[in-house]
Amino acid sequence: MQALVMAGGLGSRLRPLTDEVPKPLLPIGGRPILEIILYQLRDAGVDEVYISLGYKGELIRAYVGDGRRVGLRVRYVDEPTPLGTAGALGYVKDGVRGPLLVMNGDILTKLDLRAFHEGHVSAEAGITLGVREDLYQIPFGLVETQNGLVARIREKPVQEYLVSAGIYVMSPKAIERVMPGVRLDVPDLINDFVSRGGCVRYHLIREKWIDIGAMEDFHRANEERQEWVASAPRSPRRS
Repeated sequence: MQALVMAGGLGSRLRPLTDEVPKPLLPIGGRPILEIILYQLRDAGVDEVYISLGYKGELIRAYVGDGRRVGLRVRYVDEPTPLGTAGALGYVKDGVRGPLLVMNGDILTKLDLRAFHEGHVSAEAGITLGVREDLYQIPFGLVETQNGLVARIREKPVQEYLVSAGIYVMSPKAIERVMPGVRLDVPDLINDFVSRGGCVRYHLIREKWIDIGAMEDFHRANEERQEWVASAPRSPRRS
């Protein structure tokens, strides 16, 4: 199994921590976020990982190396300019052997990535999108109308949405049109694929999940560090 970890973001909401260190190398319980992700991918059956690099990518390359320390083969995609959340796919598509597990380099989750990938294969989908349930409370009374009149008012209702969790499986046919060096975001890729008749399924992630995009998320992950670090064993698999 192959995977792509997108690790080129600026991490601007985590400054000053990211002034000197790229976000994927920020420590959770003494372990870089990216290292925890790589161990999780390894344990899910991944043997080859592409890592897209941007901001301070040389530090990530120096830390991870060729991946043997964590029992993986690691290849790198250097983005000379930011290419969005899907642009790196243009550089790896020719080397993809089958459904590619794709995830952001700032996510910690207890999702069973092996089962997630297997579900995609079993469904014969083009793309599987990991989603989360998110609740938003409207801070005002919501006015509902009918035929030009007020039907009712709901005071500060809570709305439920499905939001992208930054974890995907993408089959080769879904990424074949991504061009190297051209900026592209995942929503645009998915919308284009759907418009061409492609099958995009979703998988509801009920397991624990943290997007370490802001300082409060970073602190919360470190408060729960024993849970996350335990998922990164210290004895790498020998290839």
